[in-house]
Amino acid sequence: MIQVRKIGSIFELNLFLNGGLLSSRKIGNLALYGLHGKTLEFTSPAGTVTFATPGSSLQEGLTLKEIVTQINAIHSGYARMYKEALVLSGPSPVVLDASSTALELLGFDKAGMTGVAYGKPGDAAPALISVAADEHAADTWVLVTEEV
Repeated sequence: MIQVRKIGSIFELNLFLNGGLLSSRKIGNLALYGLHGKTLEFTSPAGTVTFATPGSSLQEGLTLKEIVTQINAIHSGYARMYKEALVLSGPSPVVLDASSTALELLGFDKAGMTGVAYGKPGDAAPALISVAADEHAADTWVLVTEEV
């Protein structure tokens, strides 16, 4: 099956093609409340992050920087910030399990999320077919892929 997508930046394009995940929630410099005791379950790479606020209370929030630090304590270098949102990426595609209790709060699909690494044009699906700059929108890319 062929899929056409618009991707908002070269960073997001590379992230998508290499199996990374970008949160839909913009946290910025604000604190995100309700994360204390919630989990982020990674199927790939395997591991669980259980978020904790400094005072061990749901009444306290975590900043994006603190969220990134807690994830990187379990999976070094997998979490970072991009345009006020959480990015998860590594040497292999990231897979978040649906049993995670923090998915929706962090801006990920509650059914879990699976990053996909795309092969080069001509490879078996999933593979990149083409990518081109969108001439009508700055720093926007049109991506065509073949899906399984």
